[in-house]
Formats: sequence, C-alpha cells, structure tokens
Amino acid sequence: MAPGPRLLSREALLALAGAMLLSMAWFFPAWFEGRSQYSTDLVLAKEPWKSELGRAEGHPQNAQLGDLDAYFFPQLAFAVRERHERGAWPLWNPEIYAGTSLIGNPQVPLWNPFVRVLPWFQEAGAPFSPWRLALGLTWTGILRFVLCGAFAYLWLRRLGGHPLAAAAGALFVCAGPYASLWRFSTPEQVLSLMPMALSLLEGLRRGWHGPSVVGLALGWGLSCLGGYPQTSLILGLFLLVYWWSRTAAGTRRAPFLAAGTGLLLGTLLALPCWLPFVQFLGEASVGALRAAAAAAANRSATVGSEVLVVAIVLGAVGALLAPDTSRLRKGALGLLGASLLVTLLLEDGWRSSVVPLSTLPTDYVPGSVNSIEAGQCSLGFALLPVFLFVGLARRNLGTLCAIVLVLQLGTGSELCGLPVRNMLPLVDPTRFAVLLPLLVAIGLLPAWEGLRRLGLRELWLRIAIVPALAIALLPGIGWLPTLGPEDCYPSTTTIETLEHERASTPGFRLLVVDKDLLPVNAPLVYDLPLMLGADGMDPEHMVFLLVHLLPEGSYGLPRPDWTAGFLRLDLPLVDNLGVTHVLAPAGTARPAGFSEVSATGAVVLWRNDEAAPRAELLAEARSFEADRYGLLTMAPDAAVVLFGTPPPLPGPAMGTGSVRVAESGPDRLVLATEADGAAWLLLRAAWLPGWHATVDGAPVEVLRADFAFMGLALPAGGHEVVLHYRPWTYDLGLWAAGLSLFVLGCLLGFEARRALSRRSGSPAPAAGPDPS
Repeated sequence: MAPGPRLLSREALLALAGAMLLSMAWFFPAWFEGRSQYSTDLVLAKEPWKSELGRAEGHPQNAQLGDLDAYFFPQLAFAVRERHERGAWPLWNPEIYAGTSLIGNPQVPLWNPFVRVLPWFQEAGAPFSPWRLALGLTWTGILRFVLCGAFAYLWLRRLGGHPLAAAAGALFVCAGPYASLWRFSTPEQVLSLMPMALSLLEGLRRGWHGPSVVGLALGWGLSCLGGYPQTSLILGLFLLVYWWSRTAAGTRRAPFLAAGTGLLLGTLLALPCWLPFVQFLGEASVGALRAAAAAAANRSATVGSEVLVVAIVLGAVGALLAPDTSRLRKGALGLLGASLLVTLLLEDGWRSSVVPLSTLPTDYVPGSVNSIEAGQCSLGFALLPVFLFVGLARRNLGTLCAIVLVLQLGTGSELCGLPVRNMLPLVDPTRFAVLLPLLVAIGLLPAWEGLRRLGLRELWLRIAIVPALAIALLPGIGWLPTLGPEDCYPSTTTIETLEHERASTPGFRLLVVDKDLLPVNAPLVYDLPLMLGADGMDPEHMVFLLVHLLPEGSYGLPRPDWTAGFLRLDLPLVDNLGVTHVLAPAGTARPAGFSEVSATGAVVLWRNDEAAPRAELLAEARSFEADRYGLLTMAPDAAVVLFGTPPPLPGPAMGTGSVRVAESGPDRLVLATEADGAAWLLLRAAWLPGWHATVDGAPVEVLRADFAFMGLALPAGGHEVVLHYRPWTYDLGLWAAGLSLFVLGCLLGFEARRALSRRSGSPAPAAGPDPS
C-alpha cells in the first residue's frame, strides 16, 4: 500500500487549496459580505429584545444552537473583554454565582491558540464589541474548517483511499452533520484537529520522525484544549485503539514509541486547562441546579449505556483496522450481539426511530429543525444500503457498519437508544457522536473499493458520489445564521437601565430567575454580574444556599421551573446573598423590601435597598453546626457564620469599623479596613480553594464564611487586605506545558541539525530511536 502524500507534496497543497475554496463556498457571507456566521441570534427571540425591539417575529433563530448563546459565548465574552480592557486573561469570573473558576471551565479553554487570538479582532482603544468577538469566532472557525478538511484528506489517502473517496470522507468530517451542528462551538473544536493527529500517526508508521511527533503533539494537545473533556477522552481512546490496530506486529517498537511520545507531549500541553478542571470537579457541584430535577434514578442506566457504547465502538474500530482481524471481529460482533440481546430482554417492545420517506417535509427551509432531522434520516437511509451491499460482498467494514446502523435505526431503548442518537447527532447529539464522522470516513474507503471489485465502473462511482455527498452535506446547508452588527446582542432600554444601575450601585448583583426572560448568561456579555447562571460550572455551596429560596418541599424543583413569583425573595437570605436587583416578568407581585426601578415592555426591574454590601466588618461569629438554618433568617449584619467552633479574635472585638474596596479585578481584590478593635472581615464572594490572602503583606488563612463566602480575622487598626486567585493546579499545568514545549523544541532542533548534516555530508546525530 502506498504511504500516501507527504505534508509538503503537491497533492497536500492541492488539498489545502481545495479546503480553502470549499470554505469560501460554505461561509460565503463571511468571506464576501463581512458578516458573522457564529450563532448569537437566540437573544432576539427572548425578552427584552422580543418586546422592546420587535425583532423576534419571523427571525430565523436556530434554537438547537442555543448552547452557543447560553454557555460558550457569554463566558468567552467576559474573558476577552477582560483581556481587551485590562490587558490580562482572567482565571476567575466574579460575575456569576458570586464568583466561579474560569480557568476550571473547559468550555472556555483560555490556552487554546484559537481563543488567544480573539482579542486581535477587537478595535484598539474602543470598548469591547460582542459583534467583533462573533466575527473572530467565525474566522477562527473557518481556519479550523480548512485544517480539518485538508488533514482529513491526507489521513484518508494515507489509509490507501482513492482520491475521490478520500475527498468525500474529508467533506463528511469537516462539513458533515456533526461539524455543522457544533460549528464554532467546543465539540467541533475537539474534532476539527483530530484529522491532523490521525494523519501524522499514519506518517509515524514509517518510523521515528521528529516533525511528525511535534505535529501529533500539537494536534492532540489542541484537541484536548477544545473544551469538552468527555469528548477528548473518547477521542483519546479511539486514537489508542486506532494506533494499536494500524501498527504491524513486527514494526511496533519504534512507531509506538514515537506515537506515545507525541500523545504524551500533547497531553502535557493541555494540563493548564485539564488540571484546574479536575480540581474544580472536586470542589463544585457541576450541574447541581439541573441535578435538582431529581433525575438521578436514570443515572445508572445512562452510565451503563455509555460504557457499553464505548466498548462497542472501540471494539469495532479495532476489528476493522487490525492486521489480523478474525478474533477482534468476533469480539466486536459479540459486543454488538450482546447489546441487541440485552435490549430485547429489557424492553417491552421495539420503538422505531425511522422516519418514512413519505413523511419528510416538502417545504424545506434551510436552518429549520425539522429539515435538519429529516436530512439526517435521509443520510441514514442513503448509507444503510451502501454498507449492506458492500458488506454482503466483503465481510469486513461494511458488515459491521450495517449492523450498527440497523441497531441505531431499529430501537429506542436505554441501551441501544444512545447509538441512535450517535448516528443521528442532529436529532439528539451526544458526546459519542464525535466518532461518527471518523467512522463514516473510514467506511467510505472499503465501500468504494468494494463497489469497484463488484464490477461497477469508476465513471459510475464518480457520478454516484455527487448525490451521496449532497445527502451527507444537506443538513449543514443554511444551518448557521448570518448576522450583522445589528443582530449581535443589540442594546435595549432594559439593558441600558441595567448598565446605569450597575454604574450607580456599589456591589451590583442581578438575579434573573425566569429562564425565558433573558437568554441564560446573556447579561455577562454586557458586564452585568449575575447571582444565577446556567453554564454548568456551579459552585456547590452557592447552589445549596440558592435552593433555600424555593418554598419548603420544593427543593427538587427543576431549575427551568423556577420563577421570580415562586421564589421567596422576601427572605433575609436574599439580602445576605448581596442581591441588589431582580429582573422579573411584568405583572409579577413585588416582594416586600423591593422598589421598582423601571417597567419596560414585558419586564420589570426591582431594586433591593436592604442588600448587604460586598465586604463588611463584623464583631461576632457563630457556629454553623449550632444553628444550621439560622443563616436563612438572620440579619446580614448580625454575625459571621463559620464552620466548627469559631476561633477567638486577635484582641477585643470592635465597636465600629469600615471597609473599602481599593482595587477590584477578576483575580485580585484589595480592601482597606479600619476598626477600633479586632473584627471578622466577610467578603461576599464565592469561596473555593485557590484563593490566597495577605494582611499587610503577611499570609493569612481564608475561611469559608456564611456557608459559601470568604472570611478572615483582622486585628484592630487599619490594614490592607489583598486577596488573589491562583490554584496550584494551574501552576503545575504551566510547568508541564512548558516542559512539553521545551521537549518539542529540542526535537525540532535535532531534526533541523540532522537535515543540515545530510546536506553538508557530515554524520547526523540520532534524533530518536532507530526505526529498525
């Protein structure tokens, strides 16, 4: 089998040029009209934009891309705004849940080069622009699209695929349904550079090659920095099985060492993102608000499904690619058969998830949900007979793909319903759907060759590939909205009022409860601190406080069912949380202690004049264990609540005192205090390990106070208190990434020296193990 084109060959350059031309056609509005194709259109269908701008009627907003508007864009907007206006990337986000780790949020991979360049799209000297961020995300997404298409072609050619089959597979990977659904979002970021890693893995089959090791490390490392750790882990397992299967038994030592070195160095590059995330998992209640829906009963079945699906997919990949496939194929088929048997035993009946062709919508509207799902069903119908036909002729890849498709299209059970969503990712995408583009691309190669061996002339194959690609790419056509500056988070009267209130209210903190009132974290785009959020990175202790705003007996109520009229907003706990403003639907009864600021369109804004300040000095401390529920009804200025027995103050308690915020930033806070006696400093910012404090330059312990906030003891007099956030996992990750970059630089240096030595005719130093 031919080794395939090299990275600097004519064919590789043509593949790059072809991917560039395809991007011009696929992203025509971005290339030739200067518009953004990143989805931020969901806000236009929500309040206050819907009633105040009147732009939601008939707006072609794409509800299935809501994750971009809800989770990714607002958090990224905060980070890029801080970098643009303050000159530094933040590690902490104080604008949600009274503060949460930003470096521990994998959806905002701050070390990803595609994220690092986003401030370049902002206008120097001008305020942060959401439109320019959306434009930057569009162009970095286009760059990933080009790299994905070009390297996918090289990878499939190195697998021995026919040029047309390789081109078809590359199109499916870079422009198919999975990439179209997650375009510019974190799952696509994970997938888009995997063809680069796979292509270089194929190159390492020839033996040790320093530049290929470096490229593999960068491709795999950037994939880990894409933002979805679960997806990265699945792809990592796929890489390991793929490499083991593709390496011949007699030549595994040197290639295995080369591939292992590249994967290890790539993993080290991702540790500045992964280590803080793992640490945050142990300190926060990720998804705690959604867990309040009492859905834990289905967790064991879901986990079992995921494990089984991973085993099936990885076993099938090993069976398809191993040099001696008989035993592995039997094992993979056994897993598939076991999945089907368990389904038949556990399910009362079969539920078909196939949509008959006669029911497909005739009024296809690009970007509509129904047309996307219909296109995916059409894709399933198109692939199924092809793989079945080829599988009957050659009992290899086609047979396995046919069995998988039959399982997916034929059942909706707990154990096999997940594969249904894998192969139809636009219906209900899952983490495991990331393997679909790669497996289909691999499957196209033997399908092409099998049809040729059956006697089908290549001319007919060339003709048949056109409608096949049209069906495969149909779901992505028109899937993305095209937006101008006027469509990207436009300002409204309510937003302007909130911005004015924030400027005039020290410690401004907004509570937005009703899920349809504002698009989840949209206020973050406008630099408006939130008391709630839905970014999946919820500090556990803060969530446990917030659920006590629900009426007794309703603590398991799902987060989407919370409303401003349902919560007990007149509790002193609201004051202690530092909530200064509440945004509610018009007509909601105003709680006692609140005053109305404005009523515009369908929303009303209230001010809480009793909200506790961000920082406060208190003379008394109480034990949480002594009165576990006292914090819910206690006046905010009564005492600080600590765990265990409160330690004694360093001197007589104060009579009067004051505290002033001298410097405020996302990762650093400087407070100036003055008191006539010893006091407790209560800072109403979320407590998490990673925060460090000094008093007049001397380090002190940061205590968890009032269950979710930070506190520390101060002696009498005036003091400067400095708090800064920097978790040790982040520093450890930086050292690991630096070591990886050093080793990668040395590898490139050795290879450059070898190349120069070969040109000069002198002996070359060894840059790695002997390929023999």
